[in-house]
Amino acid sequence: MEWVSVKKRLPKRGETVLVASREYRCRRLSVTASTFHGDTDPHAIFWPDDGEPLSNPVAWMPLPAPPTEDK
Repeated sequence: MEWVSVKKRLPKRGETVLVASREYRCRRLSVTASTFHGDTDPHAIFWPDDGEPLSNPVAWMPLPAPPTEDK
């Protein structure tokens, strides 16, 4: 899998991704929403399922969905 720039495409709702920030920190998350803001200084914001927004990611990589438990 390859990194995708947030300027090229944002992940879709429900997609599980690995996100890289400007500080070169990576975080795995399941996206509930993603938006792109700004005209002069555009930046992306991802809303993961834990509710803590992640601002200014630079790239993301699609990951397989986490396994689900059969009950």
